[in-house]
Amino acid sequence: MTVALAPATRLGGLNVVVLGEGGPVTVFAHGLGGSVAETRPLATRVEGTRVLFDLPGHGDSAALTAGWDYDLLADALLCVADAYGATRAVGLSLGAGALLRALTRDPRRFERLAFVLPAAIDGTRRDGATERLRVLGDAIVAGDADAAAEFLLSELPHPVRSRRGIELLVRRRAVQLVARPAPEPAYDDRPLHDRVPLGQLEPGVRPHG
Repeated sequence: MTVALAPATRLGGLNVVVLGEGGPVTVFAHGLGGSVAETRPLATRVEGTRVLFDLPGHGDSAALTAGWDYDLLADALLCVADAYGATRAVGLSLGAGALLRALTRDPRRFERLAFVLPAAIDGTRRDGATERLRVLGDAIVAGDADAAAEFLLSELPHPVRSRRGIELLVRRRAVQLVARPAPEPAYDDRPLHDRVPLGQLEPGVRPHG
């Protein structure tokens, strides 16, 4: 079967792209400042239907005026998952946090989970990542695509930076980012206040991370 990228559709204010067909159905949530382009490589070899979406304030989804929090992100993830009947979920970085917050409402919502480079679990980041992202946020607020591209390139491993076409891709991403308000958190938040929900997963559910 040949899998093609379907045209993007709208679900409320969310931009959604669907790959493939049939079961199982897996929903993918990207990281901070990302979009469906970030989760598409993760979805390439996953069987069944892959549902990719832009989180609120990201990509081609509706902009946010008051910033995001994990409840808002979990709302979006569950909205998409319910609309398409997803039984599996993949969260990348910030998307992993959204998935964790969704599990506090119903730990048995999904039959299989994957957390890719989760940004946080039950604590806030203390490793300098937040400050680095503020540099990107300042570039976005200033509309400085050059500074944004420089930051994005600096975050890539050295072997990747020299690959053909990488600078062009980074530049395109920077131009996209500065074209709209930076997706900033509404307040200091964390996905889980404790890890109790993780112990309530449906027996047989396999979280990967």
